[in-house]
Amino acid sequence: MTQFTIESIYDKEEFLRVNKIKWKIYWLKNLKQIRNLSITTLVFIVLSALSISDEEPVNIYVVLAIAFGLLLLFLASARRFSRKKYIGKIAEIAEKFELEQMDCVYQFSEDSIKYSDKEKTLEFKWSVLSHYSIYKEFLVLFVNNSIVDSFIFEKKPDHLSDYDKILELTKKKLEYKSVK
Repeated sequence: MTQFTIESIYDKEEFLRVNKIKWKIYWLKNLKQIRNLSITTLVFIVLSALSISDEEPVNIYVVLAIAFGLLLLFLASARRFSRKKYIGKIAEIAEKFELEQMDCVYQFSEDSIKYSDKEKTLEFKWSVLSHYSIYKEFLVLFVNNSIVDSFIFEKKPDHLSDYDKILELTKKKLEYKSVK
């Protein structure tokens, strides 16, 4: 039976970096929406420019281009403000964890992943994890398809054997899905 333990000393910078990665993964779908909406807006701008005439008082393409443009501005600003708010909240949590020296322990086994720190102990059966993904140099284990409740492990040269052990066990237990 494969079982191993990883003890992680709290590092504020690493905590901030991992949570920024969570935010990026969470908002990848939003970026695709913004990209698609930009293309749609551009198409309607071109159509409105091509179909302008003195005979029609209101051009539907102009109305649609304005509507899609406003929606695009709304989504882009919502993304920007939510990132700013999220990063601020994570910075507060990072400060709190630094004061408490929130070291943690991960225990991996064939049956489950157990996480514990000074505040809590959680045990997740592998069946609760929906899939895994690799984003840049990070291994992401999704709990119930949620990036918020996910486990993220960074591939570091000094901890390569730990990363490899986690990845090997994960490949046996979970399906791979790319981050989109």
